[in-house]
Amino acid sequence: MATLIRNYLPAQIVEKLVEQELNASAEDRIINSTPWANGRENGFKFSVWVGSHFRSIYVAENRNSFQLTATVSEFSDWDRVTDEEYRSRKFFDHDKYLECAQFVVASLLQK
Repeated sequence: MATLIRNYLPAQIVEKLVEQELNASAEDRIINSTPWANGRENGFKFSVWVGSHFRSIYVAENRNSFQLTATVSEFSDWDRVTDEEYRSRKFFDHDKYLECAQFVVASLLQK
């Protein structure tokens, strides 16, 4: 259980920061966040609808380090994330919660 808590807390902090950042700037979008796990990492999936366009950002602590990762995908299911999307994931130092949240917000607001 200690590992789950360690892996989950950074993503919770990012989720709160994303919520604060989005309050004023996302009125034209449907955005949600849900807990997410893929069997190795635990975190949150942020999803956005803009018209008929969909995007997900998966945020978790990397299983091999303390870095945060953010993977942007056009799919709502982790199993459909493409190799290119996975290779393009962003890494943030373990204490760069705000930087990660700002990346998530920019990705959510991107048209």
